[in-house]
Amino acid sequence: MKKISRILGIIVLTAAFAFFQGFSIGGIMPNLLFPVLVFIALREDFLVTLAASAASLLVVKSGPFMDFPTSLLFLFVLGISLFKATLPWQEAVLYFLSIFLGTLLLYAVAEPALILSSFFLQEVFVALAGGAAIFAIFSRAWQNEATKY
Repeated sequence: MKKISRILGIIVLTAAFAFFQGFSIGGIMPNLLFPVLVFIALREDFLVTLAASAASLLVVKSGPFMDFPTSLLFLFVLGISLFKATLPWQEAVLYFLSIFLGTLLLYAVAEPALILSSFFLQEVFVALAGGAAIFAIFSRAWQNEATKY
C-alpha cells in the first residue's frame, strides 16, 4: 500500500510540474518538468519513471499526437532510467549533465539555429538553476522518505 501511494504521489508531483510549463521568467519559459523527470529517473525504477513520464505527457500534450522533440525527451528520460546503473558518474553529476544534454538535444532537433544564440545559454542557465533547486529540495525529501521504510 505504501508503494502505491508513493507512486501516486510521484505521478501527482509530475502532473503538477507539467501544469506550470507555460509560465515565463524574463521572457524564458523554463522547462522545470524535465529536471523533475530526470530526478525521478535517477531515484526510482523504470516502471515508476514510465508512469510519471506518461502522466506528465498527458498534461503537457493533451492532443492525440506527440511532436518529435517531446518524444525524444521522453525517450531520453526513459534511457536514463534504464542505463543509470551503468553510467560512471555520481548522481549529481549525471543529473546536471542530463539536464544540459537534454536541453541541447531539444534545441538541436527543434531549432538548431538557436544553439549558438544567447537565448540558448539563458535557457540552459535557467534549466540548470531550476534543476539545482529541484535537486536540493527533492534529494532531502527522497532521503527522508527512504528512511521511513
